[in-house]
Amino acid sequence: MSYAVSYPIKYVLIGGAMALLALSGCSEQQQTEAADTDVVQIDPIEYSDPRVCDFARELAVLDAEQPDLALLRYLNEQWRDLKRTDAMSLIEERDSRALLTDFNYQLAEQSIELLKQVAAITTETWDRIEGLRRFANDPDNMKVPDSIIRDFVTQLEACCLRPLEGNAVALLSEDKESVLYAIGRRAYFVERDVNQILNNDRDLAAYRGKIDLLEAQLPPAPAVDADTDWVSCPAT
Repeated sequence: MSYAVSYPIKYVLIGGAMALLALSGCSEQQQTEAADTDVVQIDPIEYSDPRVCDFARELAVLDAEQPDLALLRYLNEQWRDLKRTDAMSLIEERDSRALLTDFNYQLAEQSIELLKQVAAITTETWDRIEGLRRFANDPDNMKVPDSIIRDFVTQLEACCLRPLEGNAVALLSEDKESVLYAIGRRAYFVERDVNQILNNDRDLAAYRGKIDLLEAQLPPAPAVDADTDWVSCPAT
């Protein structure tokens, strides 16, 4: 009787063991196959627009303390073109704008000095015109001699107008609440302002006071680190 019972039990135990081995082998095979096919996919590098790379390299070579201001004005123009044509990503646009802003304090400082020169030349010219008005029969309708106007325009063109125009365009890209923007507006409207002064439609002392106030509000130019880590460019 004992043998009749034991045979089926051994058979069942052996059969169960074989099933476990079969399952185990299947699982190991599946794991091996999964491991063989588990290849890490590396996304290709998405490079910046070549124009943005060129811009970044030119920006990086600017002297941080004494940049070439003509080149800086040009780079501001380049930045506006890149923005207009959507060549930059939003992050590239943000980071490059921050770098240009730091550099543009140098343009603002130059603009203040040029505006002070404009004010000095305008003061001298206004004094000459007022001297003539004092002896004119009809001061309000007196014609200003062409020679005085020529001298005035020649002096402004020689010292100030062209760089002020370029600086104004650059600084008007800054935050509208910033002192950089305010200086840019004063530079942009310089010809309008001096004409109004000479026509006695704007107070000369008030104009000079506004320039002095902008100079007082302008902080020192910050240190600039114009590396190219804000772009992804192929090695050159």
